Amino acid sequence: MASVKLARMGILRFLLPVPALLLLAPLAAAEPKVLLELFTSQGCYSCPPAEDLLAERYLGRDDVLALELHVDYWDDLVYWGSSWEDPWSSPAYSRRQRAYAFRSGVFTPQMVVQGASSASGTSRRRIDAAIADAQAVPVAATVSMRPRAGGGWTAEARGGLDAAGPVEALRVVYLKETETAIAGGENKGKILRNHNVVTVLERAGALAGVLSLELPPPPPGHGCAVILQRAGQGPVLGAWTCPPAAAGD
Repeated sequence: MASVKLARMGILRFLLPVPALLLLAPLAAAEPKVLLELFTSQGCYSCPPAEDLLAERYLGRDDVLALELHVDYWDDLVYWGSSWEDPWSSPAYSRRQRAYAFRSGVFTPQMVVQGASSASGTSRRRIDAAIADAQAVPVAATVSMRPRAGGGWTAEARGGLDAAGPVEALRVVYLKETETAIAGGENKGKILRNHNVVTVLERAGALAGVLSLELPPPPPGHGCAVILQRAGQGPVLGAWTCPPAAAGD
């Protein structure tokens, strides 16, 4: 009798349309990544080498999520009679950089690793050491993702109940690759290639046990992720990227 029931279930599954099958798909646990935040600007002469290092050394790694956050305080600086307004810059990213308030101060290019340490964006040795330190810390949360029938994902975060303090979930969308011809400022005349440029960074909710998030599919050429971070812009617990199907790949 049990075999007949299982056979019927198999037939039903075969007859279900793809969207219905997606709704039945279990939540898939995603692996946490160490978050790298490169605070940079197209108007900064010393920033392209840091952006190149990000692309060449960290972009293809499975254990880190390397992002570029373009600050806006370079936009009005005049160099040899001209300035350059970075099309990807935002005052929100400048505020985020200042909120970290490391003893090293605010500068570009600045790499912040897991919200806990800072290094020059060109200092491969210090960045690698900070990544190793972050990976030695147990991750006090998990994020699982399930595809939605209409596109995108449902993410379920668990954790945030330990004594270290409250946890916030952030939703991030980033442009995977872009090229810009620079017509002014310190990089005038150059063509700059940028990777994983943040276009959306927003608070999605507070995590205190279980938090469910709806992640819409990002535009073509973009990726998305969930970041869990201690409230008050403290240390990052981890970053979880949307699987390729959610990014339109």
